[in-house]
Amino acid sequence: MILNEDYDFDRQTPPDVLLSFRTPPGRVLLEPEEKLYRFVTMGHNETIAGFWIPGDSYERLETWSRQLGMPIQHLARSTLAVMMEWNPKMNAVSIVELKLGAYGLRGPAKYQPLSKTNSKILLMGNMEQVWVPNLSWEHVFVEYRQIA
Repeated sequence: MILNEDYDFDRQTPPDVLLSFRTPPGRVLLEPEEKLYRFVTMGHNETIAGFWIPGDSYERLETWSRQLGMPIQHLARSTLAVMMEWNPKMNAVSIVELKLGAYGLRGPAKYQPLSKTNSKILLMGNMEQVWVPNLSWEHVFVEYRQIA
């Protein structure tokens, strides 16, 4: 079984999801055992549905964090354009491992304002992200890592 095998991404993808990509995203097949990442604020947004960071993008964030001596969550907020209201602290990483293959949409994150109250500061986005509809707890193994 492959999750979203029959999902019509052209017709069923909500408009706000498509607007979250800088350019039109492409349909991708994520393999079983593939890991996806998401920065979360514990107690605020530990969900399974929605947007994830592909493994290669997460590895790039880790490398840049080491090279620049900058906290990884600061780089993630900017390059994934994560508004403060969506994820205020980014104090943990949710890591899921897929139990089955799944189709999703992959493309660069679109720029966003830092917050709803401050549209003068833009988060640049442009880091690759993946959106996986219909993903649920039964489809993944989950691990959380606290960030200092």
